[in-house]
Amino acid sequence: MNSTTGRVYGDLVSPEPQELTCTVRSKGSGQLLTEDPQAALQIHVEHFSYSHGALVFTPNRQSFTPSFHGGFNGFQLRCTPDLPWAQIDLDTGRITKMPQATPLPRTGSCTVTASACLEEGTSECTRVKRSTDVVLVAANEATELFLVLEGGTWQKVNEVNLTVGRMSHGYRLATALSLQDASELDSPLSYHVDCGNSTSFNVQAGKLSKDGVDVFHLTQGGQLAGAPAGSPVRKSEE
Repeated sequence: MNSTTGRVYGDLVSPEPQELTCTVRSKGSGQLLTEDPQAALQIHVEHFSYSHGALVFTPNRQSFTPSFHGGFNGFQLRCTPDLPWAQIDLDTGRITKMPQATPLPRTGSCTVTASACLEEGTSECTRVKRSTDVVLVAANEATELFLVLEGGTWQKVNEVNLTVGRMSHGYRLATALSLQDASELDSPLSYHVDCGNSTSFNVQAGKLSKDGVDVFHLTQGGQLAGAPAGSPVRKSEE
């Protein structure tokens, strides 16, 4: 610990200890306080870990490798519920999404364990096990986006007719052409609407304007809402 700034730092050199409980005291001039202020500091040591607490597997990211100190090996992965699509390399701890496996269940809470020699660098070896927790998520992102008219079934449409002062309803953006198929895909985090010149789209508010006049709102779930406040315009959406 840096005695001036209080910064705690150091390098792991052994699988032990796993936890430290320390008492930290600060030194003052001694003129005002009869006792030095103190605080309890508990340090939990993780000997290997992944880049994030939740690992999201996408088409562009199919594996994650932990960073660790020392000679850890014998990595094992156990998840609740069981994730048949995830496998781990025994020597490196690299977790990979198997390309041929169906990514179901989509997510699970997992524990990764590995072992190392307690007396590293000597001829003796007392194996000790260490673990870390991580959540695995198999993303299922949409590859298409449709404009549909909701009803008993979803009907794909190419245009929307809006009337000034009348609330728009029944139209939405969808990642599939049925509610069932869309529920199996990850919902978009946000939308961007481009309707050409003289229009602007506020992503946070989901509001499209033309020449400063509100045309419609797009909710977080992709529904078209609101009533046009000016002359109707006819534009395409992306």
